[in-house]
Amino acid sequence: MGSVYATILYACTTKNTDTFTQEGRAYQIIMRKKFFLKNRHFANGRIPSDVMIGWLGHELGHVLDYKERSYWNLMWFGILYYFSKSFFIKAEITADKNAAELCLIRELVVSKDFGRDPKYFPMSYANKLNGLYPRVAEVKEWAR
Repeated sequence: MGSVYATILYACTTKNTDTFTQEGRAYQIIMRKKFFLKNRHFANGRIPSDVMIGWLGHELGHVLDYKERSYWNLMWFGILYYFSKSFFIKAEITADKNAAELCLIRELVVSKDFGRDPKYFPMSYANKLNGLYPRVAEVKEWAR
């Protein structure tokens, strides 16, 4: 699938955490500051707050998915996430559904529309999102 480190945001366990026990784990959401500061489309590195909430909500959805996993299940999850496109897609749907359960559907929709807007991102990026992440219409269906 490719490197998780090439994404704008990603959720992971912290380096100084006890990953063997669920209670001992701590999580962080990493944001590529360079993406915002060096992108000429974002004045002063700022993006709309609803977009940021949608993105952070999606990453929180990943943390909720990781939280109940055992150490070995979490390791296996990481391997499959990295190498299996179908597993990657399922994990992204799960993260969005977890965020939707936190009443963040509107923000998810705004962030997905934003990420697919050719004014901010190349069409190749929008096509990649369409192939790997739930579509806006699908997320809107979850609200019903």
